[in-house]
Amino acid sequence: MKRSPMKRKTPMRRGNARAWNSTLNSVSPRQGRKNRKRIPVRDAYTRAHPRCERCGDRMWDVHEPWTRARGGPIDDPRNMMSVCRTCHSYIHQHNEESERNGWLVPAALGQAWLDAGGREQERRAA
Repeated sequence: MKRSPMKRKTPMRRGNARAWNSTLNSVSPRQGRKNRKRIPVRDAYTRAHPRCERCGDRMWDVHEPWTRARGGPIDDPRNMMSVCRTCHSYIHQHNEESERNGWLVPAALGQAWLDAGGREQERRAA
């Protein structure tokens, strides 16, 4: 059977590909506001901590020890940690070890950890 390309009855419009493909937003308006609030805080944090806080290599990511999935805030510098991509992957692949070392915070302890100073408390202790 010969396969020929389908002929469109209406031409595709130029510009925003999402307009013809989907009506869903990539990020909800509420999450968009949170992300816009987080950007200047994250940028200031990365300028203050340019190296990976786990291995000392070049920083690529900002990791949140009390993760969003566990209820953590995304715009609080006490909940940020500069890490390289390798360390970031390692932290999320080894949850138990990361929780022991303070790189991940359990959901039940999150608010108490943040109230006690979060990563700032651990930095002062080191």
